[in-house]
Amino acid sequence: MKKLLISAIAFGTLITIISCEKERIITYDGPDAIEFYPVARTVYTPTFVYPDSAKIQFVAPQRVNDAKVTYGIDATNSTAVAATDYQITGTTGETAVPANTSFAFIKYNLSPATASKKLIFTLSGGDNVKVSENYKTHTLTIAPTPVIFTPNTKAITFAGSTATIRDTVRVRLNATAARFSQPMTLNYTVRAASTAVEGTDYAFVSVKGVATVPARSADALVILDINPVAAQKTLVLDVTAVTGISLTTSTRIVTYTIKP
Repeated sequence: MKKLLISAIAFGTLITIISCEKERIITYDGPDAIEFYPVARTVYTPTFVYPDSAKIQFVAPQRVNDAKVTYGIDATNSTAVAATDYQITGTTGETAVPANTSFAFIKYNLSPATASKKLIFTLSGGDNVKVSENYKTHTLTIAPTPVIFTPNTKAITFAGSTATIRDTVRVRLNATAARFSQPMTLNYTVRAASTAVEGTDYAFVSVKGVATVPARSADALVILDINPVAAQKTLVLDVTAVTGISLTTSTRIVTYTIKP
């Protein structure tokens, strides 16, 4: 009985300690501060002007009034050019944390990228706020979206069958972050080196030469009907180069080998 009583007391003490630990609340009691979150990001461009923003967070209790935040652009180390690669929307060098919120945004439009560029923002101050030294800069890497055909090779073999084969390939925005809130239309062509004849050996089911990626998606579908052939043929489709996307020789095409 005595052992049981001691165990009960020990158990009760443990529960009390755990309860006290759960009730601990860690609060920030330093000066009001602002910082970028995150401090670095890569953003991909579509083939059209696209809005984006850099996020600033308020490390402080929310205020009842807007809190002005000021910033600059590191012109020495930035390679992106204003009015060419990006355009600030609103007042350049200034934004605000709205009343009763914890975040502000530097808003800008990005033009279709021809090559990778860097845009570096630096926080400078604001309404009675301290700049967090370790998080005062935001490095934005602006890059064209890599686009590929996937898969890159297809082999269609009829083996004596006379039935038309329907097949699908994808034109893909090949970066996880490249998911846009608007549809993105890409184009492709049939390479002159193709030996398959349109209307005889194959036909487009989807719109010929056009591949539209739906909003917030990665893929556009190209759908074809492949007909039986008497001799081996090839069909090569090639993504058209435009500003805002990047292509590589090995992935910009899909090669069909059509066998009897």
